[in-house]
Amino acid sequence: MSNEFIKKLDDAGKFDVDGIEKPVEDEIREIFSRKIEEMNFVRKSEFESLINETLKKILSEKKIELKMIIREAVIRELIQGNWGIKENLKDKHKTEKPVVHIKEKTPQVLVLKPDPKPEKKPVTPPIPVKLSLKDFLGSRQFSSRNQKFRGVAYFLTKIQNTPNFNIKDLREAYEKADLPIHPNFGITARDNVKSGFFENVSEKKDGFVTWKITEKTFKEFEGGAL
Repeated sequence: MSNEFIKKLDDAGKFDVDGIEKPVEDEIREIFSRKIEEMNFVRKSEFESLINETLKKILSEKKIELKMIIREAVIRELIQGNWGIKENLKDKHKTEKPVVHIKEKTPQVLVLKPDPKPEKKPVTPPIPVKLSLKDFLGSRQFSSRNQKFRGVAYFLTKIQNTPNFNIKDLREAYEKADLPIHPNFGITARDNVKSGFFENVSEKKDGFVTWKITEKTFKEFEGGAL
């Protein structure tokens, strides 16, 4: 593309885009003329006339399309030649929408946090219902008064957590259970020591002779004998 042609386009663009058509037509005609001369046709005038008519027809029928093609070609040419783009070359009837660059957002990763564990409240253990001696004795059948006496000693050891007991402990247990007072706690306790149900404890309790039940008594009340 010649410098003269670019100047013509520039001058035409300053007034009206439609003015580009004339320098384009002249340039194309000139190109064809040079090619015809180079090819050395015999009847150049007829060929030129044919080209002229064809160009006029094309420019008339495809005016808008050609203008867009020429406009794009001219802009590319000017950019490549560092001529700068003229705002006047833009189609004044066309409003171009500005290009909006949308900044991509960094995708947010949803982190699912586990629900906080509910605070465990301390479980208050139920208050155990303490079995009374009267209920304990009432739940069993005794074959003799002496066996019932051992039942009281077993209750003191197992239920009331009094592993070592004396006459005073036995008497108080009888009174709380509303039982008839045993005629002689000492003699009955010594008889159970002889039979192997009780055992003497070397250390006295409150100044009284002290005993504890043996494995034989545990088996008697826990082995299903009663």
